[in-house]
Amino acid sequence: MGKILTCYFILFHSFSAMLSNAHRVGITAAKLRSSTWAIVHHTLSMYDSMTLIEGWDPVLVVEGKNYKAPTETIYNVTYNVIPMSECRKVDTLIQSSFVATAKEQEDECPGVHHVYFNQAGSYFNIVENLFANKSTVSTSNEYVFDTIWNIPSYTWQGPFLKYWRGTPDTQLHECPYVWTPNVFESRFAGFRYEPGTANRVGVYETNRVIQKVSIIPMSVVEVANRAMAIDYAQIYGLGDLNTAAFKRDVLPRLDVNWFGHADLGVLPERWSTSRIGTVVSHQLHCGLNYLWLEALHAGMALIHNSEHIRECGYYYDGFNVTDGAEALKRAMASHDTDEDRKVRDQACLWRFSPSNPANVAWYKRLLDMTLLNRTTLRTYDGSE
Repeated sequence: MGKILTCYFILFHSFSAMLSNAHRVGITAAKLRSSTWAIVHHTLSMYDSMTLIEGWDPVLVVEGKNYKAPTETIYNVTYNVIPMSECRKVDTLIQSSFVATAKEQEDECPGVHHVYFNQAGSYFNIVENLFANKSTVSTSNEYVFDTIWNIPSYTWQGPFLKYWRGTPDTQLHECPYVWTPNVFESRFAGFRYEPGTANRVGVYETNRVIQKVSIIPMSVVEVANRAMAIDYAQIYGLGDLNTAAFKRDVLPRLDVNWFGHADLGVLPERWSTSRIGTVVSHQLHCGLNYLWLEALHAGMALIHNSEHIRECGYYYDGFNVTDGAEALKRAMASHDTDEDRKVRDQACLWRFSPSNPANVAWYKRLLDMTLLNRTTLRTYDGSE
């Protein structure tokens, strides 16, 4: 009897959606006022883009304990909000900053199409937690999705995530990576690159997993310094690299005098107080990062190895320290006067704007596809 009623509900839900002027897309949201958790920025930027999609209305979906009111103003923008207990009111639920358990999907969201929005190094996180013997959301096999979206820098994880988070019928799609300077400008209004500071450099990797480690950027700065003196070098976020071996075996061999701290600190406050003009970075299989877009927005010189933004900042290839040092030297020599570079960097930022019609159309295609693949209700053990 219960399954019959569920089928009627799904049919009614689908028919009602077709009669509505707009479909509704929910985006799970947590820690909405966090200024340091990048997932918040992704969530809000995605929402901003989806407000421009004809035929769809976005709403943030929060855990019941965090629900306060049907609207919330965050960094000077007002967002519509519902608690998870009302998630059956949406047609499609995009989950990232937190995911609904299988039981929540069954009890609260029957008939809803569930999308997993992968904006992180999920494979690395799963392996790291397994190595540490941690049972977390990332290691659990309880969570199953109808569709998985990967931002461009993480499409390589798609086939694995389909196995880990889906079924043979789960769809895989690449989705836009969007960013708005709204959070940046709300917190650091007016901060911009100061001419004459391109030779004051900073390295800000997390050093928690192999994806973002400071060894290559520090080496790039060291090699460049042999040809063009670095005025100041700052490193924040040593994390797990803050070891006796690092202090004994790495730092003594460097001529550059590094200043910094084991914690990442708050950026760009560090840029402002230390007059940093150049950010030197390195990544492995995670080539899109809000830190870089913030640096470009502020007019800073960005030295990076991301194949996804080759035309932005100063690109070097892979693990090529010599190539990176040449890029840094070019930045120090010409960043203040290279007007063409400024134009290219602003064009680069427009690619990721929530208002860019290409991103809006891309999201619309993805959302419309979810209507063609309505979910069937799963029982708590994962069967259908």
